[in-house]
Amino acid sequence: MDRIVALHSNVMARLAEYCAPNPRRMTPRSFAFISVFVVIVIILLFPVFRVHEIYKPQTPRLASDIAPVVAAQDTLDYLINFPLAPTEFGEMGQRVQLLYHRLAMVEQGQADLTPSQAAALSDKLDKAVVATFPFINGPSSSSTKAAFQALRSSYIKGSRGIVISLGKKDFRYACHLIANVRNVLRSGLPIQIAYAGDSDLPLAYREKLISLGNNIETLDLLKLVDDATLDLAHGTFGTKPLAMLVSSFEEVILLDADAVFLQTPEVLFKSSGYKQTGTYFFHDRLLNKGIFKERHDWWEKEMRHNPPSATLLKSLVYTEKYSAEQDSGVVVIDKSRTPVLLALLHICWQNSAAGREYMQGKVFGDKETYWFGFELSGVPYYFEKHYGNGLGPVSDSKMVCGNAIAHADEADRLLWFNGGLLANKYQDKKKFGDFSHWMLDGHWLPQTGGDGVSCEDQGNIMTVDERDRKVLSESIKEAKLTDEQFKDFIGS
Repeated sequence: MDRIVALHSNVMARLAEYCAPNPRRMTPRSFAFISVFVVIVIILLFPVFRVHEIYKPQTPRLASDIAPVVAAQDTLDYLINFPLAPTEFGEMGQRVQLLYHRLAMVEQGQADLTPSQAAALSDKLDKAVVATFPFINGPSSSSTKAAFQALRSSYIKGSRGIVISLGKKDFRYACHLIANVRNVLRSGLPIQIAYAGDSDLPLAYREKLISLGNNIETLDLLKLVDDATLDLAHGTFGTKPLAMLVSSFEEVILLDADAVFLQTPEVLFKSSGYKQTGTYFFHDRLLNKGIFKERHDWWEKEMRHNPPSATLLKSLVYTEKYSAEQDSGVVVIDKSRTPVLLALLHICWQNSAAGREYMQGKVFGDKETYWFGFELSGVPYYFEKHYGNGLGPVSDSKMVCGNAIAHADEADRLLWFNGGLLANKYQDKKKFGDFSHWMLDGHWLPQTGGDGVSCEDQGNIMTVDERDRKVLSESIKEAKLTDEQFKDFIGS
């Protein structure tokens, strides 16, 4: 109102100035008439002044506050239209985190979306996931359901099981493993055998494996994934994470064919670390300290986007520059947890044809891609508390030497080992091992030959207890039976 009074006074003053030199220009009656007219005009304009006074420009809100679906779709459009080079491991981790945040908007109600907005965002999300990880759009993908949704829907809710990825060269050891798990330890977990087409594992071999027990089935990866970026026929190790991904089990234990268990595999799911993170990883041996500088430099380069996780900061490989972190003979994950599933997609992407070529000379096979995928994706993961242990006969010089790497459970009891039941599968295909002793937290000596044998000293030498010796004895007996049963497939 003060502004209106001031405007009226200003208009009348200007009229007075105009008429002052010549009073005849305006009579008192005219002046009064004009004054009333000005007041009426100002009153009519009052709403305009009020609107202008009330509406004041405000600080723009974030796009996510105004239209979260628009901001999210812009991000997803970027992921769709600008694919990464196969060398950008760290950047792929950033993209995994973006995908998770957008999934959380839809699935966890982190944004106030209408049903139509949620549906539109979900559709764009699926397209972004497929654009980022094209291998999930396999030949058997449903034509009525988006590929990522179809993949997740293929997991049987609440299911647990074992997946073994192998070709015919691993057939013998897979038979030993299945007999160990089924006949000796009496595990009831279902088993899926994953392979990459008939040339990788011919039908006759698959039939023999299925005959070893109930609830064993096979998965042809080439019928479940798009192989264009994978070239699984030339990527032996690359089939392993893919087998985990496409398995129908929600909670998966991935096993190398030459793994041997001393306890039933079901105990892996009882680990406190697994319950917390949905992962259970095992360490490799601590070898070759300070030798692989280029590997560590590469890890640091790719991790520059994120500070190291608390898990990585406890790693002796990371902090003291040993050569290898993970033994991928056993990998356990829970795919029902969205961050874990997305980190697994990162791992599969690392093991694509271009990724494998890029990693040549940096790491060996798939073994470092598991923890690395989780680290780069910002997803928590769990490692056993000890590094890999020696298992075999004890020497006069108090060393434990052998081809196997043994792993303990959370109570420091023997849980499993890799390398198979043979004393040394690289040297003698008939001689079974002497697994009498094992060492915990010892010092690994440099390997001197190409036979895979390593020796450990300066640790706690322990005798394999009676129960474990019985498991090993029965497992070797079962292995010999399968060798005889399938001798035409095993060869000499």
